[in-house]
Amino acid sequence: MKRHNRIAWLGCLTAIPLATIIAATAPSSATGNIVVADLAGKWQMTLIGQTGCGFGTTLATFTLNSSGSSTIVTEKFHTTGCGDGGGSGASSTY
Repeated sequence: MKRHNRIAWLGCLTAIPLATIIAATAPSSATGNIVVADLAGKWQMTLIGQTGCGFGTTLATFTLNSSGSSTIVTEKFHTTGCGDGGGSGASSTY
């Protein structure tokens, strides 16, 4: 009988914090259309795929202005054939 009491007690200890988290989370609602200016700020982008140096991943970090442009993009990458590398200075527009 003691084992069943322990299981029930552990179940309550798990359920109470979970219920608190769910109850404390307020749903959000849309406020309108998303425009390019809403995306201004710091971003990261991950690219994964096959390259000339084999399979690789790239992490690009950039800051978008209110018109959707970024003048400094920093990239870090790793591929199976060429190893680690990186660069910066490219521009992009979204």
